[in-house]
Amino acid sequence: MAQFFKSLNTGTISAGSSGEVEWTLDRDYTLKAVIISERSDQSLTAVKAFVQLGDAVKTKDYVIAEVLGRDWDSAWKPEVKLTRGTRIYFKFTNESSTNINIDVNMLFES
Repeated sequence: MAQFFKSLNTGTISAGSSGEVEWTLDRDYTLKAVIISERSDQSLTAVKAFVQLGDAVKTKDYVIAEVLGRDWDSAWKPEVKLTRGTRIYFKFTNESSTNINIDVNMLFES
């Protein structure tokens, strides 16, 4: 099985604002792992995350973004098969007092 990475960037999310990223799959893949990184190493404990994979909402209301994993040891590993055309969607609400810039890093297997 071939593996590859896909990253989505929110751009700058100011304090008190939200940012969204999404990607529609171009073929069938298994989502193996997700980690969240903040480009200037800001804490993500005051950032709420909402995650949806196709029709499946993975966060009931929200989860603190830090829970999704900041490194490969703590990465969220959904191990879910997704079909072509499935939309992957993340929304982040910044409740901190500083700007943030988030990368959603995903590992797929085909």
